[in-house]
Amino acid sequence: LFYWLILGSLSGLSMRVSAYCLLCGQVIGELGLFLVSMAFLILSFASSLSALEHSSWAFSGLPRAALSLWELSLGMISSKQLHSLGDDFTLYLALSIFVTLVLIFLLSLLVAQLNQASDSRYDEMLGFARLHRCDSVVALVETISKKKWNTFQENLHLWERLEFNAGDVGIAGGLQVLEPAVNHPTASETIKRYGGTSSVEMPWPEERTGGDVDPFEELERDMLDIIRDSSRSSKRATRSHKSKTSTVISAALSQALSSVRESDPAEK
Repeated sequence: LFYWLILGSLSGLSMRVSAYCLLCGQVIGELGLFLVSMAFLILSFASSLSALEHSSWAFSGLPRAALSLWELSLGMISSKQLHSLGDDFTLYLALSIFVTLVLIFLLSLLVAQLNQASDSRYDEMLGFARLHRCDSVVALVETISKKKWNTFQENLHLWERLEFNAGDVGIAGGLQVLEPAVNHPTASETIKRYGGTSSVEMPWPEERTGGDVDPFEELERDMLDIIRDSSRSSKRATRSHKSKTSTVISAALSQALSSVRESDPAEK
């Protein structure tokens, strides 16, 4: 067993397997809660069944009843033994309630807890898996001789400059990995280029504010601002026109009513 546990350290060769192993260690607490809840139900039902009057030998006494309930929860009791319990209705009803609580309620709750825990912790476990691989790599590097290490460095050719594209020579000190351009499409250039000498002794040129802004994007933004301002002004003009129209109409109505009252002889 210990030999296979030692072989489990080889899980660091795969990020996914290593993250899965670390995740299993994180959700052991959820499994422990499930076992504690099941043990509580087994003890409570075993004490209740041992107090009942029945003819079943498997549930006579607390130890035997607890062992039988444990076997029932694990599915180790045969169907013939379960059918033989149908003669005693009280015992059969109690066992039905126990199976419903353990195999349906608690097991479904365990699956939900494991699902939630794995979703919330998988990204963290993936990061811990990377750290575990880095730790393993550092431990292995310490065991390598200096001669082999120098040979390994020379085979990497880290002094050669890398090419961003064909003929576009960049910096040195890295390893180039080619991939299809459709995997990571970019709408804007992420490499900042400066004209002039590439001497290390020369100072880094100052960045110009707004130098990376596309003039067409600025023009489009200005046009949108103008359209937005014009729509707001038109709405305000429409509101003011409506208010003026309603004021004129109300004034005309009041003047007409006053003239009608003056011309009515009954009111005089």
